[in-house]
Amino acid sequence: MKPPKVSILEYWYMALSTPYGKEFLNCTPDFEAVRQKLYAARAEARDDDLKALALLQSPFDPSVLWIVKKEPSDA
Repeated sequence: MKPPKVSILEYWYMALSTPYGKEFLNCTPDFEAVRQKLYAARAEARDDDLKALALLQSPFDPSVLWIVKKEPSDA
């Protein structure tokens, strides 16, 4: 039995609910397309809480994408 499909927006909220963020494996064959879909879903959600997160490519494995919490500004 396959696990239930998760909407792309849910990945943002999963990362938001953790202390540091979330790692997503195997964003191949088109890493940039996955990144753009995630950014589009965040923009469509219009949730200011999601602005505390950023997308990064793993420096250890180029097929892995991280949604990480940004450091809070001192503003």
